[in-house]
Amino acid sequence: MVESAEALMDHAVAHHQNGDLGAALSAYNGILAAHPDFHPAFNMKGVCLYQMGNTADALQCLRMSVALQPGYVAGLCNLGNVLSDCGDIAGAVGAFSKAAVLDPDSAAIQTNLGLSLLETGQTPEAVRALERAVQLEPDNAQAKNNLGNALKQQGHGTQALAMYRSAWESQGLVDAGINLSTTLKEQGLLDDAHAIAAQVCQLHPGHATAWKALGLVQQERGQAAQAAAALGKALELGDRAVETYYWMAILLSEVQEPERALPVIDAGLALHAHSSDLISAKMALLLKLARNREVLELGAHAHANGLTNAHILQNTASALSNLGRVDEAIACYEQLLTLDPGFIKGWHSLGAIYSVRMHYEQALECFKKAYALDPDYPFLLGTMLLTGTYLCDWGLIDRYLGTFKADLEAGKETAPPFATLALLDDPALQARSAAAWVTDVVPLTNPATLKPAENGKIKIGYFSADYHNHATAYLLAELIELHDRSQFEIIGFSFGKDHQDGMRQRLVRAFDAFIDVREMSEKQIAARAREMGIHIAVDLKGHTGESRPKIFMHRAAPVQVNYLGHPGTMGLDCMDYIIADGVICPPDQRAHYAEKVVTLPHSYQVNDSQRAIASMACTRAQAGLPDQAFVYCCFNNNFKILPETFDAWMHILRAVDNSVLWLLEDNDTAARNLKAAAAQRGIDPQRLIFARRAPLAEHLARHTLADLFLDTLPCNAHTTTSDALWAGLPVLTLAGRSFPARVAASLLHAVNLPELVTHNRADYEHLAIALARNPDHLAALKASLGKVKTTPLFDVPSFTRGIENAYRQMFDRAAGGLPPDHLCVPSQA
Repeated sequence: MVESAEALMDHAVAHHQNGDLGAALSAYNGILAAHPDFHPAFNMKGVCLYQMGNTADALQCLRMSVALQPGYVAGLCNLGNVLSDCGDIAGAVGAFSKAAVLDPDSAAIQTNLGLSLLETGQTPEAVRALERAVQLEPDNAQAKNNLGNALKQQGHGTQALAMYRSAWESQGLVDAGINLSTTLKEQGLLDDAHAIAAQVCQLHPGHATAWKALGLVQQERGQAAQAAAALGKALELGDRAVETYYWMAILLSEVQEPERALPVIDAGLALHAHSSDLISAKMALLLKLARNREVLELGAHAHANGLTNAHILQNTASALSNLGRVDEAIACYEQLLTLDPGFIKGWHSLGAIYSVRMHYEQALECFKKAYALDPDYPFLLGTMLLTGTYLCDWGLIDRYLGTFKADLEAGKETAPPFATLALLDDPALQARSAAAWVTDVVPLTNPATLKPAENGKIKIGYFSADYHNHATAYLLAELIELHDRSQFEIIGFSFGKDHQDGMRQRLVRAFDAFIDVREMSEKQIAARAREMGIHIAVDLKGHTGESRPKIFMHRAAPVQVNYLGHPGTMGLDCMDYIIADGVICPPDQRAHYAEKVVTLPHSYQVNDSQRAIASMACTRAQAGLPDQAFVYCCFNNNFKILPETFDAWMHILRAVDNSVLWLLEDNDTAARNLKAAAAQRGIDPQRLIFARRAPLAEHLARHTLADLFLDTLPCNAHTTTSDALWAGLPVLTLAGRSFPARVAASLLHAVNLPELVTHNRADYEHLAIALARNPDHLAALKASLGKVKTTPLFDVPSFTRGIENAYRQMFDRAAGGLPPDHLCVPSQA
């Protein structure tokens, strides 16, 4: 007796269900040999062939099944599934749509239709189908999760959250919990997102994607260390997504562990060799490790493989700049910004390079373009305003200074600290600016044990990028030479370029050891200092150009000091002391400093009593100055000349006939703008005369051509004041409230000329006018400066004893287990 097709199908399906695909296929073929129009056999043969990897024949069979029986729902569903798996989503939609018409009450068909519609971008239709699936099976958590995905893609975040929450809370569906957390994070509800993600991980500790979701929420919350740990767990559990490797490496870098991050990136690249994101992340890590040449090699590899993107070009340009290949860096940034004109960091970085080159007009254009793209880009507004001051372009200050102050008061990332020092005389806002600048830096707790002083010597490490012909070096050199070698060992750490000039040679000779660390990372530099047993690390850069404050966050020494280069607080808890004096930082201002204040007996500023002054061969006429005029001068960098100071100067010129103002010419644009500003205030622009930069000895000599130096506010002349006083030129200052606004006052007190310190604009203008009208008084002041070499400001041996006293007090407190505290150095007998 011949068995029916249905009976034969039962045997074939039994083989199929038992996993014996060969026997099942043979049975289906037998059925179709006997019953060539039996559509269920074509359907199941298609399924079997697909499971065996024969997709083409599988599709042919499935299509035959629905051709023989157009209303065959099972065949349409299987055809739709295979088409979907093969990437023919449109074909899948067609098959599922027909099946849904034939069986409108099947939640599974509605789900498959909805998911396929979602893939083709037909979101409204997908939502309708998935809503129908939920209506048919209201307790199906997966259906709710699917609907949540569709609603989210449609932009209905609140409704999506409701679906995810229902699926998670009713049945604990892991995917729904992860989606709920992720969507809450995207909506800025970070605490709620974190709570859900943590709950999912607690209930499903072996689920890799759950740990990734937790890590990404923690990253958004600023919990870098916890986020790195969660993403590490995801990787341990088998997550191999580019995103996981990328963020794991970035977070390790944020917690100052770039060495640990590199193997993570390398593991990701082993799986995703052509991931631009991972290549870019590795380049960023190598930059942090100061491995600039490797950055360039990786960038070249990316370019050769057609993987170049904006971030890769940004990192390449940064490495070129770090290596001093500035023209190539500029070309790279230009390529980047042609590729992606909306890449804000590129405009910001290119502007920074132009600033270093003193191409301020190009720099300002870059910053303006960045600001137009995003006014809230970190630290951009202050950078743009400061750059405008280098050109004496005060329109930006008029337009944005109110916003600048308000943003600083709100604690926003508004300006690099130096910009705030230069633009505002407000110690509280300067402190906020410094604090905002360092929020992205994670303090570390690397031990820096205070070792006993070998042979009774305290080891001092001075850290700087300015060991060359630079204002800091001019001031510092004699101090290094005069340190008492019976009590101190003096080490220089240089992370700047080797300019091979006379000042660098002098300093190299002066230090007991001079170490070039520019190719080392901050962490490596700090470790080197600890290995050498440095007791006190003195940062001579602060937050000024080429600074590397992270060296001190890695604890280069048990005691760390902010001195000389940065006239204000660094805002870092790891900096224990700042060296000042009673004029610079009165006791009522200490609250604005993160550091404890060391008060020296006279001025905080060290000087060099060996500075040579050239024999004066130049006359007033040769310098472009009128022979019989009263010459006011200010050789400050032009960025320090702000509108209020300039208004005072113009009032002085208006009151003093036959007077001129002699200024340093930073750049042609600043000179033009200053002349135009004078004309706008009713002063003949020819009364402004500009001096080109000159070698130091010649520059000091030409001070004798001037009658009175007029200081600036809010940022005084610093080294420039001591230059003028050393050359015998009186300096008139208006003392402000903050560190940079009180430096000239400190220096004047230290040369016994406190009468040249004024405290309001009216007195400043009055004294400037009075001195021009009273030549005897002015001559007496100049005569007083004839003895300047004997004053405390230029008594370098006495200064050296004072600062060494401070270092001993710091060391003794640390050795005694006491925390840093405000210190006062008594005056030397």
